[in-house]
Amino acid sequence: MRSLGYHTSFLYGGYGYFDNMNHFFGSNGFEVLDRNVIENARFGNIWGVSDEDLFDLALTHFDELHAAAEPFFSIVMTTSNHKPFTFRPGLEKFGIPEAGGGRAACVRYADFALGQFLKQAQKHAWFDDTIFVVVADHGARVYGAEQIPLKTYEIPLMMYAPKHIKARRVDTLMTQIDVAPTVLGLLELPYEAPFFGQDVFSTPPEHRIAFFSHNHDIAIYRDGRLAVIGLKKALHEFYYDAASDHYEPAPPDSELERLGVAYYQTAYELFAAHRYMPSNASRPALSAARRIRGD
Repeated sequence: MRSLGYHTSFLYGGYGYFDNMNHFFGSNGFEVLDRNVIENARFGNIWGVSDEDLFDLALTHFDELHAAAEPFFSIVMTTSNHKPFTFRPGLEKFGIPEAGGGRAACVRYADFALGQFLKQAQKHAWFDDTIFVVVADHGARVYGAEQIPLKTYEIPLMMYAPKHIKARRVDTLMTQIDVAPTVLGLLELPYEAPFFGQDVFSTPPEHRIAFFSHNHDIAIYRDGRLAVIGLKKALHEFYYDAASDHYEPAPPDSELERLGVAYYQTAYELFAAHRYMPSNASRPALSAARRIRGD
């Protein structure tokens, strides 16, 4: 995005030293704005200020960039959807008590704060030509007796730009690694990047792939089949029915197994050799998998 003239920033409601995020984003060219720059917050807890305060910061920041004629790409990371699920007073009429409301209250508050942000954003000059992407970093909790409990990996994703994107629901296999190429496809921008994901609006749904990890296992999923690769070259395969969340043992599929190994091994080698870079890794990142698939 920077190479295309965009200002890049990371906005966080907590202190960005958590998880070393400030260093990570700052070292990758992002302007970092965290709790340190938010004054007179409505509310805060151990995680950070309220989503409303963070969104107010975002509106001000985007206005400043727009006034300077800088297109912007910004990541805004909220914190309200974590325990202890405490919120500012005055929201009880929305089913959001100050404390004790649990995860249901957190979902209501996230919806409320995001709704208020989008309503306010509509009043700003940059709104009409902005794509808003709302996505979770993870679900509430990954758990289950299965080696890869697929149902618990489900997260919401919304892409919103009423002047440019017609409202619809798209039911297709998609994971977090597909978000970036899909958004860039919507923007119709040229780019070179070492993405393992795909633009889901320009690639057919047949044979689309998803990757998972859980505990010490990794997995690849395609066309209702799940190949789980474990320690000491352990391999288990299943048929998976998403509607019933049912697993059934499946016979070996050597093509799917080799494809999974190609992807994971390529990712590891690029990372270990510090070659996961747009300038020299986009083609190698894909070539190993393409050799296995034969395309």
